[in-house]
Amino acid sequence: MEKIDENMTFEQAMSELNNTVKKLSEGKCTLDESLEYYKYGTSLVKFCNDKLNEVKQQIEVINTANGTTSPVDM
Repeated sequence: MEKIDENMTFEQAMSELNNTVKKLSEGKCTLDESLEYYKYGTSLVKFCNDKLNEVKQQIEVINTANGTTSPVDM
């Protein structure tokens, strides 16, 4: 299984995650392959969540600088 490229975009990671889910859903993988896809998929989910949290923090900084105090929900 591939290792996550820390330089990939959120959109690329989501595409990879969709492909991984598709492979798992097909049911054509061995048990070991399924486990590897699962590990990769969970790593991609974490990567995407981290990216979203980074953006949320940036938006909160911008809002604070502009005097906006509304919370950012993502």
